[in-house]
Amino acid sequence: MDNSKLVSLLRQIVTELEPYTALLLPSDSSTDQGQCGLEASREFEVSAVQGWSKTLERFAEEVEKHNGPLSERERDMIGSNLFRGMGSFADFYLDERIFGSRAKAGNERIGALTGELCAAFKG
Repeated sequence: MDNSKLVSLLRQIVTELEPYTALLLPSDSSTDQGQCGLEASREFEVSAVQGWSKTLERFAEEVEKHNGPLSERERDMIGSNLFRGMGSFADFYLDERIFGSRAKAGNERIGALTGELCAAFKG
């Protein structure tokens, strides 16, 4: 497993997430029930993106610290967060209802990078 490749891929994903880490304000100040629900969803989604962005950067920093290969324990910890089970990064996607049409292209780029990361992690 090439640590520099893993770090590069993790940081590329963080870069893709960057535009979605800011809470976008609605264009009007409507306070009806639907708007309140959308605002709560928007806050939750932005918080999820921020959380994953920080987690991926932390993983990049941890991998970058190593001169040699990661230990089995380290690979298992990172791998389980990224690729295994419900709530892993493999389940992550940008919601187009929240982030608009740009999220579709973002999901495609993030998906491609995640696939490369998975292959690099196994290799």
